[in-house]
This record gives sequence, C-alpha cells and structure tokens, in this order.
Amino acid sequence: MREAVSWTMVVISIFVILQSDPTRAVLLRLSLSILAIGSYMLYMAPDVALAEAMLGSLLTTFVYILMLKSPVVIRVGYTPSKYLIEEHPWGMDGIFKELVNLFSKEMGYDVKYVRFESTEDLVESFKSGYLDLACGPITDGFPILETRVYVLKDGSEKDFLSMKKEDFENIKEWRRGFYGILARKKDFNAFLRDLEERGVIREIVKKYTG
Repeated sequence: MREAVSWTMVVISIFVILQSDPTRAVLLRLSLSILAIGSYMLYMAPDVALAEAMLGSLLTTFVYILMLKSPVVIRVGYTPSKYLIEEHPWGMDGIFKELVNLFSKEMGYDVKYVRFESTEDLVESFKSGYLDLACGPITDGFPILETRVYVLKDGSEKDFLSMKKEDFENIKEWRRGFYGILARKKDFNAFLRDLEERGVIREIVKKYTG
C-alpha cells in the first residue's frame, strides 16, 4: 500500500512538471498533497500529516489560485519610431502599439512599457531576457512593415528610419527588409500569424502608412 502511494506520487509529480495548463497543474499539485497526507498517516505521523494538510493543501493551493487570478504582466521595450510606435502628449500610438494592445486584450495581460533611446540597447535587453517583447526599428523578428536596409560606403548598415540626410549621399547598395517585433512569448508569435492570415496586420499598416 505504501509503495503504491509513493509511486503514484512520483507519477503525479512528473505530470505536474510537464503540465502546460496552470489550472490543471494546481489541481494535480493538490492531489499530490492529499496523497502525501495519506502517506504520512500510513507511516503513523499524524502531526506531519496535519501540517501538510494546512500548509501543503490549503495555504499553497490558495496562493496558487491567487496567482492564477492575477493578470500576467508582460514587459515591452520600445524605441520611439515613426509609424511603428510613436509618443504623443495624449499617449502612445503606432502599428506595434495597436498589435500589442490587441494581444494583451485577448490574452488578459497587463503591459508595462519600457523606453530605450537606441535600438542596440533595446535588442540587447531583449536578448538578456529582461523584455518579453521588443518593438521599434528592428529589422529582425516577426516581419510587420516593409522597409529598405542601406549599406553605406563605410560598410555600415542602416534601415530607412535610421538614415540621416547626409547618409543618402554615401549609399553603396540597398536591399529589401522588414521591421519586426522580437517576441519571447510563443503565444504572441502565434497571435501575429493569425492576424496576418486574417489580413488584420495589413489593415493596421495601411492605416498608418496610407
């Protein structure tokens, strides 16, 4: 009997680790705690069983439920850029801003925006794991808006929005490129693919670029 309970606990523990649905994981964790209580009783340790019932079952499950009900906060880094994500006295606007708003509304996420002065710092913070999403003149990630990437005579590369007046006199060649969103969350990429298939992204881009 004791061995059966122990092996059942091992199996449930594995399922808890592999479970992708948070609610199911909490329920499995609760069943694991209940089995632990039974196991302690079989080993004649009622005091430990009582502690497990109060802390492992009731308190821990209550904390998990509170966490599940709390909205997830995603950290979005951005570099202000025309059309993409702009700052105005009345608030932020732009293609990327609308896409993030649609995503957060559908998924029930809260969004915390973090401004960066340069694209390099923005991308570096994303690579370090600090950001969930990175928006701005980034010629990488999920493609949203078509652009040109210019190769200058000194060998450096600049996207269209980063070009200065004097840079246009030093163009060596150019290639077709895209501004994109760097996303750490897989559900965001799936969300963008769905919007792309339904033509929503095209409509949002047309709204800002004409």
